[in-house]
Amino acid sequence: MRRIPAVIALLILVGCHATRLEAQVIRFYDILQRPVGVTYRVMDAGPWEIIYQEGNRTQAEQLLHTLQTTFTASDALIGDGTPPRLSIVLNSFNDRANGYVSTQPFKSEIESAAIMGRGLSLRHESWTQVVTAHELVHAIHADARWKTGLNRLIWPFSPDFARSLNMNVPSGWAEGLAVYRESAITPGAGRLNHPFFVMQQRAGMDRGSGWSLSQMLEEPDYTRPFNRFYMGGSLFTRYMMERWGAETIRSVARWQHRIPVLGFGGVLALATGEWPRHIRRDMQVWYDSTYGRSDPSLPTRYWHAGRNGLVQRTPKWLDETHVVTFSFAYNLPSGFRTYAWPSTDASTWSIQGMTEDVRYALTPDGNLIFSRYEPHRYSSITANARGFLLRRGERSAEALDPDTHMLNPVMLRDGRIWYIRQRGPWSDIAEQRDGEDEVVVSWPEMRVASIVPSPASDSVAFVANVRGHQALFLHLPTGAVQPWIGFRDASVYDASWNATGTHLAFTADAGGTLQAWVLDIRTEKLYRVTDDPYASMEPDVSPGAERIAYIIYRDQRFDLVVQPLDLGPENEENRDLANHTWLIDWDKPAPVEVRSAPLGPTATDHPYNPWTRLLPRMVFPTVYLDESRSDAADARLGLGVGVGLQGADPLQTVSWWGEGIIQKGRPWGEIGILYGGWELIPALEWGRRPETVTALIQTGPSTTVARRSIRDRTRFAASVTLPRILRDNVTRSSLFATLSLSWRKDQFLDDDLNKITDSFSRWAFTPSLRYTWKLHQTSRGALPRTGTRLSWVGEFDLEAEKFSRRRGWIARVDQYVGILSRMNTGMRLSAGFLHQNVGGVFNLTGFRPRGWERAFVPSGDFLMLGAEVRQPVVFVDDGFQIVPLFLRSAYAFGFTERLHNARNFSDDLASVGLGFGVEFRLGHSINLDLRWRWSYLLDARTWVRDVSLIDQLP
Repeated sequence: MRRIPAVIALLILVGCHATRLEAQVIRFYDILQRPVGVTYRVMDAGPWEIIYQEGNRTQAEQLLHTLQTTFTASDALIGDGTPPRLSIVLNSFNDRANGYVSTQPFKSEIESAAIMGRGLSLRHESWTQVVTAHELVHAIHADARWKTGLNRLIWPFSPDFARSLNMNVPSGWAEGLAVYRESAITPGAGRLNHPFFVMQQRAGMDRGSGWSLSQMLEEPDYTRPFNRFYMGGSLFTRYMMERWGAETIRSVARWQHRIPVLGFGGVLALATGEWPRHIRRDMQVWYDSTYGRSDPSLPTRYWHAGRNGLVQRTPKWLDETHVVTFSFAYNLPSGFRTYAWPSTDASTWSIQGMTEDVRYALTPDGNLIFSRYEPHRYSSITANARGFLLRRGERSAEALDPDTHMLNPVMLRDGRIWYIRQRGPWSDIAEQRDGEDEVVVSWPEMRVASIVPSPASDSVAFVANVRGHQALFLHLPTGAVQPWIGFRDASVYDASWNATGTHLAFTADAGGTLQAWVLDIRTEKLYRVTDDPYASMEPDVSPGAERIAYIIYRDQRFDLVVQPLDLGPENEENRDLANHTWLIDWDKPAPVEVRSAPLGPTATDHPYNPWTRLLPRMVFPTVYLDESRSDAADARLGLGVGVGLQGADPLQTVSWWGEGIIQKGRPWGEIGILYGGWELIPALEWGRRPETVTALIQTGPSTTVARRSIRDRTRFAASVTLPRILRDNVTRSSLFATLSLSWRKDQFLDDDLNKITDSFSRWAFTPSLRYTWKLHQTSRGALPRTGTRLSWVGEFDLEAEKFSRRRGWIARVDQYVGILSRMNTGMRLSAGFLHQNVGGVFNLTGFRPRGWERAFVPSGDFLMLGAEVRQPVVFVDDGFQIVPLFLRSAYAFGFTERLHNARNFSDDLASVGLGFGVEFRLGHSINLDLRWRWSYLLDARTWVRDVSLIDQLP
């Protein structure tokens, strides 16, 4: 995965508004909080440095081996021939796996633990191999420095920004290149060979006229699959390689380097000599000849339940007529839902989150046992797995042992709990016993996918992967382990026993697509019971073995199907097809030279110190220009030019920024630093900046005049922020509290920078609090579906020279109501309170009623009330490439808002109104919201029209 920060969008937006913005530094480098006590070492080896969490040296060597063995071929696809000087961070504090490349700062971060489930191909030798090779393609792509182009001029000053411009392409193009390359490393591996991935590609391309080029390449916001750009991008890359060749792909990269602001459609046209629409037509011809087209219609022969956007996974029979699934939809939160077969109406059992592989099990007494990720209390990049038990008839799940990193727990017949425990990129089967965990099954290079205890014996089946071969194994009551079901050049994905233990159902991709298979335990006969063009998966046989439930896939939907269990001779397969695991060394590790690489004589290993790695990563020019004079007596700063510098260490423990400018013949500047190595986040800022403001100037003993003057402000601030993640299970609760102490000294100057006033200073204390409680946002909801947002900010002068002390606080609460969430309608009720002893303590944008933005709010106490309804009209998620414009959605909204003087309730400002908005993405990375609004001012009895362009930066 690649992460392109908001730097490009920020620079463009700042440039568009430069004449109206107060001078300020915009930070491009943020911090990442890691659990306190985590330490790292650095292994330098040639162009790469591996920053690995202590205790993970072996995996760091394996990572380096993959870099060394895959670089040449990856560079031939998209690089300039020079290895990128890349920092790769290897973390092991996380149970939730991920890998990404960032350009701000330029680095890659990889989690030691492997991704669970079927999101990635199962046939690579290891997680370390596939994720490292994938992210290396992004790093080569970002770091390519071609001989000519605009980026070549930027590189010496701001290499991170130049890399961001290299990667300012549709997400699908960047990810497609990486997926294409990962699919060429190990024969039969990679997502282009992965049936779960390919089924979604084919279903999308077979429906109607298939995906447009923008749908393939741009990241969708409202349309499943939300990783469509991975699928479309890799398919487009395969087409480009087969029809146009590798040199054309490299030509696309060179043109992007030369003209990074042109847009991908223009770059593609320059590289190929063809318009994007012609390329898309030719791709359709290639697709039809390569894949053919399958019938995307839904089967009508059997009972099925589903709809567009509804995802249902892992059906389980509770009894002969009731089936439970884990499901979620565009307008529904995730959770367990039940069907009373043959009814197609689902009822919600419990709203819950789960791990990405959606594995849960029935306990012997009919309850559910599962795992989900629990957030770290302050580190947003950390989550650890925890087991839960959900009892029949209850909506809340009870946690199992909180101290065990428990994945996919199951309960055996005697009540013991077995579960998967991560071991770096590998995993073991462990047992929870008296508060301790004891390893039951462990091989050197095994990844366990799921555990399936027999309901009729003490044998336990489990699905495990050994160096790319995933099969079903059996743990016998004696403690011995033996292979049970495994195919040559095919994988077993999941398995389940029926309640009486007479039949075992499983998913396998023998034949190239995911299909449901059944093993009759009594006869050891093997049957393939489905033949869907895309996928039939996660089967479960009813207790009496009369029916089988499974999931089929169609574009944007996973449907539940129930059919009679037909184990006739026409469905029987040769049992020997599933005995291949016996023929491989499944319980022996690979040779050492295959797993890791020699470091060489120049390699060094030393502790990581963030304070020694803070050289500037961005050096960029800045320009400031204030408004022209409206009166000859007005002061004006004129043109100001400067240089900004920013940086951060690779772990983003420390972030700093600074700027120096010359304006009106004087130097000005600002500097700041942020530290994320503790639970509390401290920050320090100092600056001296000028600004033109309208001030009341005393011209006589009792006379004043309003005059535009130059305010010379010196400012120092020290703050500390406490982040807390309180809950993250479908709904999210969090708390952010900040305490800030600031000092500032102001002096007003005339146009010649002569003093108009003496200097005066203030010491101020500014506490703030942001709290969210059970906030939930559906994927198509116009506003959060449910939950509460509360914010409170205070401003209290501790000391003020020549002026009275300013004191005030402002609070706001937003309550989201989900009564119409099934229609994706968002409803928000708002209330707020303002107290200030003088006017102008706070910026009241969003507090004053819409249409009254220019109204002055004096000292006193004020109550705000408001309501808004927002309704999506259309979800587009499509666009253009020659003009890099991607339309996301359109919506309508209505509102009513009122601001009361709390001491004189009839003294108020009020408005009602309506509007229309269009969400779109410009230039592949800038999300904008163009909004038209009509506000009727009740007291003034007049309409006010407003058009605004709102950035939606992350």
